[in-house]
Amino acid sequence: MKNARATDSKYRQFLSGSYFLFFTILGIFVPYFNLHCYHLKFSPLEIGLLSGTLTAMKMISPFLWSWKADQKKSRKKILFITTFGSAAAFLPCIWIQDFLPMLIAIFFYSFFFMGILPLIEAAALETVELRGGEYGKIRLWGSLGFIFASLGCGYLIDLLSTPIALYLTGVFSFLLLVPTARIPETDHRKPEGEPDSADLSVLNRPEIGIFFLLCVIMQITHGTYYGFFAIFMESIGFTKSTVGICWTFAVLCEIAVMFRYQKWFGKNRPQTWLALCFLIAAFRWWLTAKADSLMLFLFAQCLHAFTYGAFHIASLTYLNRHVPANFRTSAIGLLSSLSYGLGGTIGAVFSGIFYDSLGARVLFVFSGGFSLIGAALALWLWSFPSRRENGEGNPDQTVTGLAAEA
Repeated sequence: MKNARATDSKYRQFLSGSYFLFFTILGIFVPYFNLHCYHLKFSPLEIGLLSGTLTAMKMISPFLWSWKADQKKSRKKILFITTFGSAAAFLPCIWIQDFLPMLIAIFFYSFFFMGILPLIEAAALETVELRGGEYGKIRLWGSLGFIFASLGCGYLIDLLSTPIALYLTGVFSFLLLVPTARIPETDHRKPEGEPDSADLSVLNRPEIGIFFLLCVIMQITHGTYYGFFAIFMESIGFTKSTVGICWTFAVLCEIAVMFRYQKWFGKNRPQTWLALCFLIAAFRWWLTAKADSLMLFLFAQCLHAFTYGAFHIASLTYLNRHVPANFRTSAIGLLSSLSYGLGGTIGAVFSGIFYDSLGARVLFVFSGGFSLIGAALALWLWSFPSRRENGEGNPDQTVTGLAAEA
């Protein structure tokens, strides 16, 4: 028994390490890669094409690799391929000086890299369900990694130069191979009556379609925030360091909710929190639109704990209850492709088109309006019964504590 518990604890540690390193890479790459390209004298169009390549892969790769993992019933093998492939593909970026070779390298890098996270997520959910623990306490290490990387790398760039960001991305990409190689393989047991392989027919259920639409809408509402929040704050007189404080505060609040999600929210149906998170999002964006003081901005930022942290866990909880085990990895990949890929792209493009003509405050008001549409759809989703509420499990269990009784 003690050996089994020690093994379960090690699996959770390897998953926490995987999240930490993956989001450390993101925390370096996302803020500083475009800055590196700018220093290479790439044109705005060329930098935009590189960013567009990453966005396109964000819509394609997550579901592609996750579907492959379910079909092959070997999530661990596919995870190694994506992790090693991304690390190997990124290495040339460190020395490339011209646009076309960089575009080719980023194409292959993003093709592999964007497929990693859904596989880690699927392993985390399955580990919590079968071996115990809380998903939020594992996932929060990713947020800590992002803070550690974005703040630490910014300091190193000031001390050294922008290429250090690429060297660090390469190093952490190969380090990610260590914990991902130790996470558990796909559990091949399946409930009686489920097909042997991933079955797309689950997508025909109306409640699943509504759920995915909700996730797309939530990311659309974040488009102005992710694309223009920093620019908006600077335009009304706040310093860059103040902007950084606001971003960091939002992530710290997100970590707090992830750490306590099971105790605070775990007894409620995920549909309840999906609806409440949309209502909170509407209030957050309208408050951001009206804010003119640091205290109001910080209050709005603390609501990121719900619009991202709680919404993310509630979404995964809903998938875990409504999708067959042999399709869950694919479902998580599809969730990533649709929400962060498609939804994120729509939000970014919409905000980019109308930012100059409408301004950030009006766009945040629109984000609040979209959030109310999402809340109405979430209430509709609430009317559909849960699979586990129909005798297939305990409706009070969430991905943060499915095996708490084990």
